[in-house]
Amino acid sequence: MAVLVFALGLVTESSWSQVTIILDPHLTGRTFEGIGAVSAGASSRLLIDYPEPEQSQILDFLFKPDYGASLQHLKVEIGGGVNSTDGTEPSFEMVPGSMNFTRGYEWWLMQQAQARNPNIILDCLAWGAPGWIGGGNYYSSDMCNYIVSFIEGAQSNYGLTFNFTGTHNEAAVNSTETAWIKQLRSTLNVNGLQNVQLVAADEGGGTWNIVTNTNCGLLFDTTLSNDVARVGAHYPGQTSPAAAQTCGKLLWSSEDGIGGSTWAAATNLARIFNRNYINAKITATEIWSPITSYYDILAAPDSGLMRANTPWSGNYDVAPAIWATAHTTQFAAPGWTYLGGSASELLPNGGSIVTLVSTNQSDYSIVIETSDATAAQTIAFRLTNGLSTASVNVWETTQTNQFINVGQVTPANGTFSYTFQPAAIYSLTTTTGQTKGAATPPPAAPFPSPYKDNFESYAPGATPKYFSDQAGTFEVATRADGQGQSLRQVSPQTGIRWTSEWQPYTLIGDASWADYDVSADVLVETNGGLVFVMGRVESVPGFTDPMPRGYWLALNNGTSQWQLYASTNLLASGAANFATNTWHNLRLAMQGASLRCYVDSILVANLTDYSYASGMSGLGCGGWYGAQFDNFTLRQLHSGDVDLALGATASASSVWENEAEYGPAMANDGNPDTRWNTAYPTLSNEWLELDWPVPMTFNRTAYLQYLGGGNRIFGYQIQHWNGGGWTVDVNGGSMGGYATDIFPNVTASKVRLVLTNMTSAPSIYEFYVCNDTPPPASLPSIWINEWMSDNTHTLADPANGQFEPWFELYNAGAASVNLAGYYLTSSPTNLFQFQIPSGYSLPAGGFLLVWADGLTAQNSGSDLHVNFSLVPSPEIGLLNSVSPAAPPAAGSYVEQSPMIALVNSAGEIVDAVDLLPQSADVSSGSNPDGDPGILNLLVPTPRRSDDQIWALAAGCYSTNGAMVLNFSGFPYASNQIQTTDNLQNPDWTNLAMTFSDGLGAFSFADTNVPGHAQRFYRGVALQ
Repeated sequence: MAVLVFALGLVTESSWSQVTIILDPHLTGRTFEGIGAVSAGASSRLLIDYPEPEQSQILDFLFKPDYGASLQHLKVEIGGGVNSTDGTEPSFEMVPGSMNFTRGYEWWLMQQAQARNPNIILDCLAWGAPGWIGGGNYYSSDMCNYIVSFIEGAQSNYGLTFNFTGTHNEAAVNSTETAWIKQLRSTLNVNGLQNVQLVAADEGGGTWNIVTNTNCGLLFDTTLSNDVARVGAHYPGQTSPAAAQTCGKLLWSSEDGIGGSTWAAATNLARIFNRNYINAKITATEIWSPITSYYDILAAPDSGLMRANTPWSGNYDVAPAIWATAHTTQFAAPGWTYLGGSASELLPNGGSIVTLVSTNQSDYSIVIETSDATAAQTIAFRLTNGLSTASVNVWETTQTNQFINVGQVTPANGTFSYTFQPAAIYSLTTTTGQTKGAATPPPAAPFPSPYKDNFESYAPGATPKYFSDQAGTFEVATRADGQGQSLRQVSPQTGIRWTSEWQPYTLIGDASWADYDVSADVLVETNGGLVFVMGRVESVPGFTDPMPRGYWLALNNGTSQWQLYASTNLLASGAANFATNTWHNLRLAMQGASLRCYVDSILVANLTDYSYASGMSGLGCGGWYGAQFDNFTLRQLHSGDVDLALGATASASSVWENEAEYGPAMANDGNPDTRWNTAYPTLSNEWLELDWPVPMTFNRTAYLQYLGGGNRIFGYQIQHWNGGGWTVDVNGGSMGGYATDIFPNVTASKVRLVLTNMTSAPSIYEFYVCNDTPPPASLPSIWINEWMSDNTHTLADPANGQFEPWFELYNAGAASVNLAGYYLTSSPTNLFQFQIPSGYSLPAGGFLLVWADGLTAQNSGSDLHVNFSLVPSPEIGLLNSVSPAAPPAAGSYVEQSPMIALVNSAGEIVDAVDLLPQSADVSSGSNPDGDPGILNLLVPTPRRSDDQIWALAAGCYSTNGAMVLNFSGFPYASNQIQTTDNLQNPDWTNLAMTFSDGLGAFSFADTNVPGHAQRFYRGVALQ
């Protein structure tokens, strides 16, 4: 037997005891069956949208042997078309008998995994099912056949062979389910799938009723025991009852974790992998999820072993959890054997050890985690009964250095020792070939703006890029009128649900977006139905609370109305008679607290609401029926608010485990994906404070709360520093996911969010501070009309011949404006950054070019030079850091800029825009001049009007030879298409009227071209 020997002698806090462990291959435990991950709950949705080479790099980190996580199992959801945590995974058989094995992405993911690791073990499990199954009864022969069809479809269409299938995710075990499990086994056998073994019952919360239930458990039902190959439990907490350990079945943690991108998550995984075996005799562990490839506003964010949820940027994050996993998967393969006794035990001074021996009974690997050790500990290992005495390679992971080969230890006389530091993970092995994979992702970038999808580039049935279905199923289909393709909701009925669902909708975009508009052409196919566009969706709590927190603008056929909602609250409505199967345009513009609603380009509502400050966009319909969407567009608008919190220094009463990634600075970084978390246990009055270098004036605060586990904040105050103490401005109650408070103007250098009534460890994504005082009518109509951050050859500064960043001011008013005394700024915390000197005026309809070069000494000509740059800034979670190409000239001052704003002497914002990345020599701005929408302009127009309509490349329909005319003009405008045969003395004839989309694009097909020797065209906007 293995012997655990403690060295004799006095042990103090500054020393450690030595432990001797005998490694004996004759003293074997259970067979190791591998480490894997569960792709389910729509957790992998965005991965398939990643570009190359980043997509392949990510897949290598997950599945390539001896490279990254080297996953040995992949378990996938059998899509049922119902929400299974972070969205719906579509059904391959939405209606009985009609199978489509191209829907979804799990087929693709399994193919990619198997291509990298041909030995990967494939599992599957259903969370829910289509509504037709068993007439709404999951435990039916329909469901047995559905699972069989999924397995057979994977084999016949993709060459994928499943080793295991589960039964029903996290369902209560009773006699109905166990009878059905036996029916499923029989159905698999009848269809020649005897080799597909059953894992049961995937119960949640670490329950093992499939074993212990005295009425229907496998200890009391011999047939059930014969039919079940593995007992699987979800989140068992590294324990299992004695009845399970002695039931004669191998035990699995068939869903565990959660992963996550923090070091704490990585050390937790290392504990789970070791202690699942030590304490629970679990031989395989599958983590949810392999990758966080879903939007962070959804339920259970950041669950993956790594992060990749911005496919438009190609950016991803190889989290420490990848290397925590590699410490097992790169050192032991399924089929190896755990050694018993002290070779796989908790360590006396904290941490744990497992030892696994190869099938050759010679090579071995030792995995040690010291997550709860408080001091270093030395362990001596004695090799017996034929174990290899070759040199032992030592790999180590700490918070600062992950998966490093730190050297070798050579046994002497069959013995070697090593000192293990606390808070670390180690692998010691006689094997070789392990590597730390390396690839460099591109930097993070915001969701592209402007954005448009007309769904013409996809095959019918495809899921378009970046759309994430939360209920229902949205896929590309032929339009009802045959004019190209649209996005269509195709689920015909509610499914057998696993969790609560709202009505069908799909999400897209960037959670940090605040001022933007969303529009789409919409069509409802059902009398009494409704269709809608969504904006500022800041969170979806999920599970028992499926209601998205955001705005949605609907056309309701049943009530003949347009309707604007903030979550469940109807804000406004009006008459809107429209027929089924007819196309209409919906547009929701959100600018600060101002909401503008348009139906078919007509403004139907202009109101003020503070419910939601930022969030994603989306599309949806009111039920499980057909609805179509086309020409979806997103574009950012000039800013309605400036978040003063961005430039403040944050401090807090406490921080979760003193980790910087949960520090107070996470709550004012402009990124709603990061958060401040208090310590646990929670103090009686936790607080989050913002300090400015100069006093700021504000009248509104807002808070975005993390709702994992539900609402945690039931009382709070807003306080400002009055110079000698704290003054209370707000006494708030239950916060929920988002809350905002308005109060009389305050001027202060400090503001606090004080939590007065809370549970658990509350957490805040963002703490916003704004000045929403309505601008007076006396403010001039001056717009920041156009800007170019990366000017390499477009326009030279006449003062020095250099190509420098620039922007343009435009006077949309009817009178000239003297700009002297106004301020231009690039900082939300310094609204008075640069004062415009005397001598600068803007006539009505005039333009002023501003050079953002820091060379204010050149202000003697017609152009203006300011003391800041338009170099992008990373501080607000939008842009990447770029250093100026050259240092500024002496006496100048250049700083990075997240924005441009024009401010009057009273600190009132005349106009402001947030800066987004620009390609070289591409300008952004308004078209037409002074429009609140921000577009990438086709041609830069510094010092002159942006009001242009540009003809784009024409094409021909091959079927009828029609000339297709394409134009880029003004968004949401009516346009007259005109033609003439002669430009010498043109006689323009009207051909048609057409409507441009949210990005200004419009087209016309002329079928009469063959009858003309020559023909010329133009587009004329009718404003």
